[in-house]
Amino acid sequence: MGTAGYPLDHATLDLHGTGRGVQHLRGVLVTAGALPERDGQLHALVRAIVSLISDVREPDDRFEATVLVAAIGEWL
Repeated sequence: MGTAGYPLDHATLDLHGTGRGVQHLRGVLVTAGALPERDGQLHALVRAIVSLISDVREPDDRFEATVLVAAIGEWL
């Protein structure tokens, strides 16, 4: 990652999916201090929300869904 021109961060690892190997490497990098910790459940929730909103075809409906999710996020 670092030598291939990709930054050493969670976003780069996310490009490679959520398989056991990626999760293991992420854990090793966090333990070694090369990556900061992150809330895995929160990140999974964000991915699910993004996926659901991207499935909405009508732009007006997508906007309304985005506003609703943003309001819920502020409430939490």
